[in-house]
Amino acid sequence: MVLLTGCSVGPYGSLASKVTYTESAMVVEVYSLGVHLRPGGFDGGASIGHRQAVYIFPCSVEELRENGAGWHWFHAPLPDGTPLTRAVSSYGLEMETTPYQRRVALGYSDQIETIGPEPGDSILARVFFDREYPEKTHVFLKEKLDEPQISLCR
Repeated sequence: MVLLTGCSVGPYGSLASKVTYTESAMVVEVYSLGVHLRPGGFDGGASIGHRQAVYIFPCSVEELRENGAGWHWFHAPLPDGTPLTRAVSSYGLEMETTPYQRRVALGYSDQIETIGPEPGDSILARVFFDREYPEKTHVFLKEKLDEPQISLCR
């Protein structure tokens, strides 16, 4: 029955997504039900069942801010680049094939991972995130302890 409810590939075909902007982060929540294929990248893998993924990007992307905030149906407007943090809750079969982790989980799976900007880059990051209140997300970034906060906006 779950297989008949929907199929999505990457950011297309998901049931819904919600984009929230804060003064230091862009939070993208993606909800999918059924089969969800995620080809490559920072969230590569597949899931069968219900999946909620939250991606926290360390700044607001200006071109998406104008028309990207709020709910989106059957599409998740993910910006280019890698999020700083990924939080995933899933019920069903979850397979992950990312560059830093390969795993299979059956049943309920819940994880929060800090991914970082790029492999080999080193930064100090503090992420304040509550799934109930994504609008309160705050990200602090520094390259060194004695330097001021930086922004990774493109």
